[in-house]
Amino acid sequence: MEYKPINGKILVKPDEHIGMIGMIHIPEPRTTRQKKTTRGTVVNLPVGTNGDCSVKIGDHILFNQWTGESVVLDGERLLLMDEEEILGVLED
Repeated sequence: MEYKPINGKILVKPDEHIGMIGMIHIPEPRTTRQKKTTRGTVVNLPVGTNGDCSVKIGDHILFNQWTGESVVLDGERLLLMDEEEILGVLED
């Protein structure tokens, strides 16, 4: 199934499923919970993006662990996030 984000959302595939067992989220204890950064790969860009987006499909990015909205497409967990939530692009 092809999915095209709208309203400026970017579709990202997280590299690691930190705190996940299957599709069940296992929260950290409140005393150890802190913001962590994680990595992901840009899967799709918003409809109507004509080169005005700072990332492109296939870019490896950094973002905060609790950023974005979790969605499941074709059995795969992905994240929908705003461009402003991306901390940076990783380069080789």
